[in-house]
Amino acid sequence: MAEPAGTDHGSAGTHQQRVTAHFDAAGHYWRAVYDDPRLQGVIYRERQRAVLQRVDELSPPRGTSVLEIGCGAGFLTVELAGRGYDVRAVDASDVMVELAAARLQAAGLIGVSAQVADVHALPFPDGAFSLVIAVGLLPWLEWPARALQEIARVLEPHGALVLTADNRARLNALVDPRANPLLAPIKRLRRRLRPKPAGATQRLHFPSHVNSLVKGAGFRLERTGTVGFGPFSFWGHEPLSDVAAIRLHERLQALADRGVPVLRSTGWQYVLSARKQRRG
Repeated sequence: MAEPAGTDHGSAGTHQQRVTAHFDAAGHYWRAVYDDPRLQGVIYRERQRAVLQRVDELSPPRGTSVLEIGCGAGFLTVELAGRGYDVRAVDASDVMVELAAARLQAAGLIGVSAQVADVHALPFPDGAFSLVIAVGLLPWLEWPARALQEIARVLEPHGALVLTADNRARLNALVDPRANPLLAPIKRLRRRLRPKPAGATQRLHFPSHVNSLVKGAGFRLERTGTVGFGPFSFWGHEPLSDVAAIRLHERLQALADRGVPVLRSTGWQYVLSARKQRRG
C-alpha cells in the first residue's frame, strides 16, 4: 500500500517520536523478556528460533553483509554475528542501541556495530547489504510501505529479507471475543467517542496485508508461516496456569511446524522470507 500523494510526514515524525520514547522507557523489559520463563518469553524465543531458521535456509556464507533493523537489546544480533556474518545493527531508540552494544561487547563481538537510525531513511548506500532482518519492526511503523521500499533500496540485487509481524489472525484473537478482529469497527468507534492520550501505537497485520506490502516493495515471497500460540484468554481472562499454557503452546507449535493448515496461519507472530526482484 503506497502512501497518499503529498503526505505530510510531520505526523509520521510525531508517531516515530512516541514509539522511540516507548522503547527508550522499556529498556529493562526488552533486556529481560528473552530470559522470561513464562509464556511470553517462550514465544519471543520461538520467534527468534524461526527467524534464524529462515536465515539458515537462505544459506548466506560467512562474511555476508547483514543489516538488522530494530535490533532491540541485541539478542538476535549476537546470534547473527556468532554465525560469522558482517552485521550492522540499527534501532531508532538510543537506549536499545546502548543495550545491544553492551551485549555485543559482553559476547566479545567488538567488531560488530550498533547505531541509531530511522528505517524510513537508512544511512547506507544502495545495495549495501545481502540480507536484511527486521524482527518486530512492522507493528510500530506509521508508513510500512515506505520503510519496505527503503529496505529494498539498501539490498543488493536478489538480496534477501526476513521479516516478522504481529498476526491479526492469531488464534487467541479468534477465540477471545474481546480480541476478535470482527469487532474492530466497534472498537474504532469507541476510541473516537472516548479518545485516550496519544501514545505509541502497535499495529496487528493480517498475513495477506504483509504479503501485499512486501510484494509492493519489489520482493518475491519465498517462505511464510507463523509461530507462537497464546495468551489463551477469554474475555480478557487467562484460565490456564503458565505451565499449562506453555504446554499447550508447545503442542500447537509442533502441529503448526508439521504444516497443519489452520495452525500454520494462526500463530502470534507471522514470519516470512523474501527475495528482492529486479525492477523493469
